[in-house]
Order: sequence, then C-alpha cells, then structure tokens
Amino acid sequence: MHMRKVAHRGHARKFPENSKAAFRAALELTCDAIELDIHLNAAGELIIYHDYDFEAQHKLYTLKEYLVDIAPYTESLIEIKAHPEHRTHVEIKQTCDALDDLLTKHNHLNFRLLCFQHEWLKYLKEKNSAYNCVKNFYETETINENEASCLDAFSFNIKEYQTSALELGRKLNKQLMFWTCNTKKQIAEAVAQKADYIMSDDIRLISC
Repeated sequence: MHMRKVAHRGHARKFPENSKAAFRAALELTCDAIELDIHLNAAGELIIYHDYDFEAQHKLYTLKEYLVDIAPYTESLIEIKAHPEHRTHVEIKQTCDALDDLLTKHNHLNFRLLCFQHEWLKYLKEKNSAYNCVKNFYETETINENEASCLDAFSFNIKEYQTSALELGRKLNKQLMFWTCNTKKQIAEAVAQKADYIMSDDIRLISC
C-alpha cells in the first residue's frame, strides 16, 4: 500500500478545525483520509469537536451529518476522545455503543478508528471484528504483543515516540501512522520510518 495523506481535523491550516469547511477543503486537496474528533454530548449525540468544553458550544457538526456529507468521499479516520470525567467502564461502553450503533448504519463506509484508550479499541473490536482499530500512543507508552492483537495499526506523535512500540508495530506487520507532520522535516522523518499514513494540518506539504 502506498503512503496515504491524512487531513488532521480537515484542512486545519486554512479553516476552523473539525468544521464542514475544513473537511470539504481537504477533499478538494485530494486527501486520502480525514481525521476528526468526537465526543458524546448530554443529549446522546456524537458531535465533532476536539476540546473538552463541547457542551458550551453551539451548532456543532455531528458525526451523523459527517457520515452523509463527507465520509462517502474519503477513507475516514475518527479519533475518539474521552472526557476527563468519563473514565469509568460504564461511560466507556456508553460512548462506544453510541459510535457502534451509528457506524453499523453506515457499514458500507471504510473507517479506521483512532483512540488513545486501548480498552475502547478492544471493546469496539469485540463488537465488530471488521473495525480497523488504530492505537494512538502517548510519547513514552509501550505495549506487549498480546495487547496488540486487537489493533490493526499503530499511530505515533512525530515529535516524540517510543521506539520499542514502533519496532513492535513493524514486527507484527501493523500499519504505521505519524501525526501531526507540519514541516518538511517532520514529513521526511515519517517517510524514513516507512509510514503508511502521514497526518498533517496542511496535506499540501506531503508529496507521494
């Protein structure tokens, strides 16, 4: 598979991140995939927003709308973000069930699900083995082979990452992703590491 270009929160260099305008601009720039962030709000809707003050925002774009407007035209990557207060097992399942229910209705689309929380990805994989689950690694985080069995890809911060986790990903033949590559030097580093996916705020910087 050739290297894929991933638009980080859409074309975030020019438009408000995670907005419909940013997503459409990314499509016009022929990205291979779009990364976005979702939360579950108090009304039970999956909304697209990065930070944790999402309940105070108005007229946010919903994942349901995205699945109709944008997702059919690109491989879609979704990053699941946990609210700081939502750390219990019950809350994790609630959010994952809401996501699973919605994606099941759009199962003709191709999704890769990114998350920092390994237990979320494991749960989703158990719900649907067809999900392509991508583990976002914290800078000093590692993993063992048993924990990696539910994962299809490893994703790393290009600025700092644990080389042992990267080496394990290669050993297990997992796809590799690096984020957020916003300089030519960072992109060159990702290419040197044989990245399958390179994520950037401005995918015009990436040449395949």
